[in-house]
Amino acid sequence: MIKVLRAAQRPRLKGQLYETFSFLPFYGGYVKPFGDLVGIEEVIVSPGGSLQPDNQEMDFFILGRKGYFDLLGDEIDSRSLRKNCCLTMRAGAEPIGFKNGGAHGLASLLSLAFRPGEIVIPPGAERFADHVLKGSRTEFLTLASASDDERALPLSLDAVVSLVQIGNGERFVFETEPARRVLVIVLKGTMDVDEHRLRDNDSLMVMGEPMVTFRSSAQTRMLIVDLPEYHSPTELLERNATDLKA
Repeated sequence: MIKVLRAAQRPRLKGQLYETFSFLPFYGGYVKPFGDLVGIEEVIVSPGGSLQPDNQEMDFFILGRKGYFDLLGDEIDSRSLRKNCCLTMRAGAEPIGFKNGGAHGLASLLSLAFRPGEIVIPPGAERFADHVLKGSRTEFLTLASASDDERALPLSLDAVVSLVQIGNGERFVFETEPARRVLVIVLKGTMDVDEHRLRDNDSLMVMGEPMVTFRSSAQTRMLIVDLPEYHSPTELLERNATDLKA
């Protein structure tokens, strides 16, 4: 099953010096398929504006999309967030603020909020990464994962966040387990999936598909969030009760 959310359909919230566009809830509030991914937003900040995600109960993955943010926090040493830079914030850890100093106009980022998982992240694990997509051909980068990939930032749950560039006229095939759920966001460009043509800020949800083929009509960049099968607390209780009876 593939469902598309067009850029113009994204819920929008406008505040003082910032604006957010949410990729959740999807399709009239039907968010259950996303499970422990409880929020994903694009945040656009005007010069002089700032924001600070509330990570008291949630893990965050942040990806710089446009412009330049100064990072604010007691544990931050003159770091910044630019395009294709990413970072993670653990629930309950020292919060990080993001300020647009104004030297580069508007700045934007993508913010993904997860319920903390059970995978233990070792103390001192890397929290920042800076990626460069070179050339114009198809390229795949794993940005964050629960695996032991040294190039990826660690996550506490079984999810994978990837950045993909598809060359003009090329195709990219993404494979996963049919029970998993995949969320794809077009960051820039034009591509076709089945009978759907997707452009900047369009997104799609994939469920029950072991393989999805993306074909580009222009050089395209997209973010892929690969999520495990989700069971509600009620479903888990029912499953445990069935196992006990067995």
